[in-house]
Amino acid sequence: MSLGGVEDLMVGRFRLSLRDRALWGADGKRVLKSRAFDLLLTLIEARDRVVGKDDLMRQVWGDIFVGENNLHVQIAAIRRALGDDSHYILTVPRKGYRFVGEAHPGAAADSAPSARLAAATARFWMDAGLAGEARSWLAGALGSRPPPRQADMLASLQSQLAALGRDRGLKQNSPIR
Repeated sequence: MSLGGVEDLMVGRFRLSLRDRALWGADGKRVLKSRAFDLLLTLIEARDRVVGKDDLMRQVWGDIFVGENNLHVQIAAIRRALGDDSHYILTVPRKGYRFVGEAHPGAAADSAPSARLAAATARFWMDAGLAGEARSWLAGALGSRPPPRQADMLASLQSQLAALGRDRGLKQNSPIR
């Protein structure tokens, strides 16, 4: 996969910002240091094949001499950042590593709603009695952390409205679409 001209990659349920060199999850920015970021990009670019440990160390560290342990530490950091269920990187014993997750270009604009949409969503949530959720979503939508995807937002809203309805003794007629 060539990454020329790509600003963002969608890696499973994460957004990898190549411009900002940051990994974003639904809960905000994930910690991923420089070498781990470079290592993840190298693996994604070569996702069709196993990349040998020596090749990885040469591509990420260049002429700097490092031991294989540094590679293991950075792979562990990537897996930690991608979550406990991280199945994105396959270890091939005595060979190297292979990226096996989904990765596709995603525009930064696709992940950030317009201010008008953010305000309309916040108004809707406030009208539904969910002012706290509206404030936090609006802060995320217009602030420094990426907002939730629309599907995540709707699922959260649906579950909160159902809980609100249960608290008020209302029946849930149909899901929000």
